Formats: sequence, C-alpha cells, structure tokens
Amino acid sequence: MKIETIRNSLAARESLQKSEYHQAILDVAYADWQQNKGWTYGDTVNNAAEKFGTAAKLFILIGKYNEQTCNGGHLQYMDNGYADGEGGCFRKHDPEMPLHKEMIQLFREFKLTLLPHGKEVLGILESFRVEVSEGNEACSECGGSGEGEPGGDCFNCGGSGEQEADGSILNQDESHKLDDRYYAINEVWMAELNQHLGQWFATGQDPFANETAPEVPRTCIKPRLKLTGTDGNAFAVLGRATDALKAVGCPKETVDEYLKRAQSGDYNHLLATTCEYCEVS
Repeated sequence: MKIETIRNSLAARESLQKSEYHQAILDVAYADWQQNKGWTYGDTVNNAAEKFGTAAKLFILIGKYNEQTCNGGHLQYMDNGYADGEGGCFRKHDPEMPLHKEMIQLFREFKLTLLPHGKEVLGILESFRVEVSEGNEACSECGGSGEGEPGGDCFNCGGSGEQEADGSILNQDESHKLDDRYYAINEVWMAELNQHLGQWFATGQDPFANETAPEVPRTCIKPRLKLTGTDGNAFAVLGRATDALKAVGCPKETVDEYLKRAQSGDYNHLLATTCEYCEVS
C-alpha cells in the first residue's frame, strides 16, 4: 500500500491526526469520487487500487461493508450496490456479488485471518449469499389453480396458474442471522483492523508480509435444492446436488465426499445424504 501517497493527501489529514487510519483510507477514496461523481462504486475502488495500492481497495471494501451492514444489515449492503460494485438504491443488483467475492479473496491474500477475529469475520463474509426468485412461480391471485370468476380464468395469470417471479430475496432469515453474528464482534474487529493499519502506517510495510497465515478452509454453506416437481431419477438428483454445491463455492473435497456417501446406499440413503448437504425442498 502506498502509505506516503495517502499521508500526503489533504483528505486524509484530519483522520490521521486522530489515529483513525482506516478512515483515512476511506477519506482519500471519497475525495477522488467527489471529483468524479459519474463513477460507480466499482470505479471508485478500482481507482483507489491503482492510486494507493491493492490493499487500499481491500480496506475500502471492508469499510463500506461494515458501514452498510451496521446501518441496515447485509441486505442493505446488497441493495445499495456495494456487493456488486454498481451502486444505487432500488436497482437490480447482481446476486453473484463480484466485489464481495473479491473482498474475500483479498482478505485471504493479505492474511487478515491472523487478526484475533479475522477467521470469524471471514466465515461471515463467506457465508453471505443472496438467492432471488427466478423463472415462474404459482400465481399469487389464484394460488396456481388458474381459476378466476366462476367459469372463467384468473385475471392475473390468464388461466396458466403461473406468474413471473418477482426477483425477491428468498433467504432473508439467513442474512439476518449473519447480521447478528457480525454485530456481536464488529466493534472489536474494527479496532483490531485499525491497530493493524496503525502499524502499517508507522513502518510503511504490511505487518503480515513475512507471516504465514494458517490454512482456513473455505466456508461451505448449504445450497437450496428443489427436488419436488423435478426429475427424481438418482442420477438427476446427484447431478443437481453436485451443481448446487459447486455454485456456492464448496471445495472439491466436499463435493467428492457428498458423491461418495450419496452413492454408497439405496435411493433413500441418497435422499438422506442429499438433505445433509443441501436445503432440500
């Protein structure tokens, strides 16, 4: 990280005088955005990476994640565009959350798991996901029957019994639980991070540059898997479950373990094992 470049910025002066090192990094990024208000959030953090170093981008991502999550939870963080980089409230944001995933990658790269609460925070970051309703769903007016007035079709779906999914978030309860986990540690975590940055500003070097971070397996969360109304063939179930596990980032070892266990018994054993690894409906 280009410490001297940040130090020499007028935007960082006040925060540095108060030993608020993390805020100083946010301040210089904000100052650049003020001069370029056409930038998306993604543009802003990418500019910071080029101007102040990749680590600065990481600490900006963490700072905005903390700010948004503490203000309105993980779903506000997503809804306001800080997870995908486009920014803007009330817009449709990418549920794949590319900037959030990049933050996780950089978190590991800069060995923040060495901080006392680093592993716990990483687990929360890796557990956050957004699942949105897609395709068609049962009509909200007729409940899927397609029936309307006696002898007529439902006015909402035209008798098909289906309507286009509204893109609503399906796993809100899961996100709220992550909120509670993060709120329990965020203050001490942010203090640890600022202290870490204080050492970085004092020496000009990453304090963890020569440290070896412990191996931290990637958090594997249970994917949702719909089996009702789908092909119940054993091979089809295996294929859909495997795809679902891969989609949420489960490591190859976990996928291989699922396949080995699922295929070691009869069909009922397959379904029971699938329910262990996936949220089956």
